[in-house]
Amino acid sequence: MTPSSKTLAILLYLLRNPEGKTKQEIFKRLNLTERSYRTAKEAFVENGIHLTTNKKRQLFLSIRAHISELGFLKSLSEKDIKVIEDSINISSSTKGKYILPKLKNLVNVMNLGFPNLKMSELKKIDSLKDAKKRKKLVRLTNYKSNSPIIKDRLVEVYDIDVAANTIQAYDVEKKGNRHFRIIRAERVQIIEETDWQYEDKHRFEKVDIFRIANNEQVFVSISFNNFGYNFLTETFPKSKNDISPSSTEGRWTLSTLVNKDFKGLANFILQNMEHAEIEIHDNQVLVKKLHSVIQKFSKELESF
Repeated sequence: MTPSSKTLAILLYLLRNPEGKTKQEIFKRLNLTERSYRTAKEAFVENGIHLTTNKKRQLFLSIRAHISELGFLKSLSEKDIKVIEDSINISSSTKGKYILPKLKNLVNVMNLGFPNLKMSELKKIDSLKDAKKRKKLVRLTNYKSNSPIIKDRLVEVYDIDVAANTIQAYDVEKKGNRHFRIIRAERVQIIEETDWQYEDKHRFEKVDIFRIANNEQVFVSISFNNFGYNFLTETFPKSKNDISPSSTEGRWTLSTLVNKDFKGLANFILQNMEHAEIEIHDNQVLVKKLHSVIQKFSKELESF
């Protein structure tokens, strides 16, 4: 590996292991010399990243740069990553082949917003991708579903959407395909001794920007003001890809495919109709759905 690729390798290795690694472990894992280690350490310091040692003599990252200084990563595109791949010659380096997927993980998580950039989240994503590639069973430790029960879930992960922070997996205990939020799992543990047993039952489903899985989708187009834009993109980050400026200043248009039952979208519209000044275009079925929900709600209010 070149000096630049070794520096990136150390950074990604420590991001994957937030609990820390000893200097000897880093040298052995990445085949480093003392000279290449010093070069990388100097590069870290120049960019506000320091290697801190704990009582166990383990090294871990301490980022001291102002958060705005890390913003350059948010603008990395697929073309940029390709340039990086070529420049550090990953394709011809056996030990460097794992770097590019880790970089993509880092960029995807950062694109969701800096509050979501946690080293523990990066490590979970890395473990999920590893388990999927090797077709191993995964334990989602202390998974927090919408029910009051917090428990481990044993799953076979066959689809990972980093941008949406979701996975599609077969739940081996409930015997069915389910969708899980990565952030709701305390940890991700690969069960090394157990391979997939239900691959023939895996069923991929299309997931819309509201994280609703349904292969039956319909096209919708709505517009809203800056309030609506902020609410939608902050709550559902993937919506940014389907929003464009309207012809009127301060207005935005969402044009996308959503589940046929309008789950998620209907809630957004009813919750923000007034403040977001929402207008609905091109889908009368959606309008009828909203009328139906409002009528049902009105009848329920009459019973009070």
